[in-house]
Amino acid sequence: MEPEVQSSLPKPQSKKRIIIAALLIFTAIMLLSAAIFSYVLLQSTTAYEGVYVDRLDVSGMGRHDMLQYLDAQYTIPAAELKIMLRSPSAEVEATYPELGVDYDTDAAVEAAYSIGRTGNVFKRLYDIAQAGISGVVINMPQSYNEEKIDSFVNNFCKEAFIEVKEGALLVTNERVVIRSGRHGESVSKEDVKALVMGMIKNNRGGLAEPEVTVTHPTPFDAQDIYAQLNSEPEDAFFEREDGTLRIVPHKVGKKIDRSRLEKIVEEHNKTEDRDREIPVTLTPPAVTTETAVSMLFRDELARVSTPFKTVTKNEINRAHNIGLSVNKFNGTILLPGEEFSFNDIVGSRNAKTGYKEAHIYINGRVEDGIGGGICQAVSTLYTAVLQSDLQVNERKSHTFIVTYVPLGQDATAYYGGTDFRFVNSTQWPLMIESWLDDKNVHVVFKGTNTTPDKTVHISSKVLSRTPYETKYVDDPNLPVGTTKKYQYGTDGFVVETYKTIKMGNEVVSQTKLHTSRYKPCTEEILVGILNPDGSTTPGLAAEMKNINTSTAAAAETKPGAADAADSPGTPGTAGTTDVPDVSDVTEAPDGQDTAEQPSEPPAPELPAAQQTPAADEPTTVQEPPENP
Repeated sequence: MEPEVQSSLPKPQSKKRIIIAALLIFTAIMLLSAAIFSYVLLQSTTAYEGVYVDRLDVSGMGRHDMLQYLDAQYTIPAAELKIMLRSPSAEVEATYPELGVDYDTDAAVEAAYSIGRTGNVFKRLYDIAQAGISGVVINMPQSYNEEKIDSFVNNFCKEAFIEVKEGALLVTNERVVIRSGRHGESVSKEDVKALVMGMIKNNRGGLAEPEVTVTHPTPFDAQDIYAQLNSEPEDAFFEREDGTLRIVPHKVGKKIDRSRLEKIVEEHNKTEDRDREIPVTLTPPAVTTETAVSMLFRDELARVSTPFKTVTKNEINRAHNIGLSVNKFNGTILLPGEEFSFNDIVGSRNAKTGYKEAHIYINGRVEDGIGGGICQAVSTLYTAVLQSDLQVNERKSHTFIVTYVPLGQDATAYYGGTDFRFVNSTQWPLMIESWLDDKNVHVVFKGTNTTPDKTVHISSKVLSRTPYETKYVDDPNLPVGTTKKYQYGTDGFVVETYKTIKMGNEVVSQTKLHTSRYKPCTEEILVGILNPDGSTTPGLAAEMKNINTSTAAAAETKPGAADAADSPGTPGTAGTTDVPDVSDVTEAPDGQDTAEQPSEPPAPELPAAQQTPAADEPTTVQEPPENP
C-alpha cells in the first residue's frame, strides 16, 4: 500500500482569517498613526492651515510672529496712510490717525490663533479640517472717530461749494452795464462720506474725486432787459416813510436799440464774470435829486399875523387856547395832494386836553365856555391858505363878524362837526410854521414857488348890512336912573369874497370864492328898577326903549343920515373891508351861537357895528359842537 501524501497549503477558512488579521493590523496602524497625527496637530503652537486675517495668510505663524506681521501690514502703514479729496475748486486731505483710524492687531492674532483650539477634540479637529479645506477669514478689527470723519467731509464740502452768481444789470444815471454771472459747484455730503468710509474699510488711502454738481446762472433775457431799460425820465420827488420826509431820487430816461441789445445778450450769455457796457441814449429829468433838495421849503408862500389881547383873564385864557391849537399844527408837512384837516390835527378841545374857559355866545348872550379863541387860529390859517392859492375843501364863516381878519376871510371849526380842510395843491411839499408872541398869532407857509411872477389878491364886497337891535331889560339889582351895557351889538353883513390872480401886471383870473352871511348880534342894556326904599319899578326898560326908538326915528330925518353906511367902521365895497372891532365865534350846542366877548367894553365908544368882540363858531347854528 502506497503512503498518503499531506498537502502543505492551508485550508480556505484559514486564509480568510489571515486577511482579517491583516486588515485589523492595518487599521490599528492607521488609527495609531491618526492618533499620533492628531495629537501632534493639536499640540501645534501656530495658526492652522487656511487661516487668514482679511486677505493675509497667517497659517503656520505663532502669536508673536503673527503680531509682528500684522503690525507691519496695518499699524505701521496706517500711520502714513492719508485720504485726499479733490474737486475743481477744493483739495482737502487727512491721515488715518487724524481721522482716528486704528487697528487692533492683538485681537486679530487671538481670533486667528483660536481657530481649532476651542471645544472638544472632535470639534477642534473639525475646525482645523474646515479651515484647511475652505479657509477661515478673520476681519481685522478697525475703529475710527465718527466726528473727525464728519468734520473732514464737511470741510471738503464747504470748500468745494461755490455759490452760483447770477448775472446783474447795473443801471446808473450815467451808464448801463451788463455783468455775466458765474456757475456754482456743489458735492453731496452723503456721497462724500460714503466714499471716505469705503476707503477706510478697505484700508486704502490716496486720491478721491467726488462727483461735482454744476449749476449755471440764469441766462439774460434780451426782452426783459429792453423792457427794463427803455424808460422815460422821472423827476425826483418827496414821500413820507414812517412819518419822516424822504426824497425819491430822479431817474434818467433811457433809449436802446433792440436788435443791438439782443446781439450783446446772446454773446454775453456765453461768458462768466465779465462786464460789458450797453450803449443807451440818456435823457435827463426836469427835476434832479439835487434840484429837488435845493427847492424843498425854499420859498415863503404866505405870512399872516392876526392880533389878540392879554389884558383881562378872559383874554389870557383865550390866548392860551389859541396857543394850544397853533402848537398842534406847527411843523405839519403836507405832500402834494394831501389834505389838512383842522379837527384831525388839533383834536378835541376840552378841559382834559388843556383848554380853558373864555367868553362865548350862547343863544346870542355872553357866557363862559371851554375853548374860546380857537377860531382865530382857524381864520389865520385860512388867510394863509388864500394867500397861497391852495384848494379849499371845507370852510364855513362865523355866525357873527370877527375883527382879526377881513370880512369874508374868516373860518370856523368845532370838533365832531364843522371842519376846516384844505389841500396842498402845489407840486411840492408844504410846511406850516405857527406860533404866538405877546400880541399876535403867526402862520407861515413854506414851500416852493414855481411861478414867482404870480400874485394873489383877496378882496371882499359887502352886499348888505343889517343894523343890530337894542334890547332893554329891567334889572332889580341896579338903582333907578342907572343903566349897564351887558352885551355889545354888531351889525349883520352879507359879503362876497373874490380871488384875483395876476401874472406880473396882467390879471389872468378873477374868481368868486364864496358868500359869507353874518347875523346881527343884539345889544343888551340893563335898566335899573331898584328904588331907594328897596321897592322896584318894573317897566322902566320898556319906557327907555320907547324913548330911544323915538329919538332914533327923529335922527333919521336929519340931513346926512343917509351917509351913515359909509361912516368909519362900515365895511367897504369891491376889494376893501373896514372891519368892525370884534373877536371870534364858536358854535354852541342845540343851535346856540357862542361868541367870545371882552370882559370890558372897548373905549372910546365906537359905532354899533364896531363894538362887540365875538367868539368862535360856524355860520350854521344847527350843528352842536363837542365842547361849547
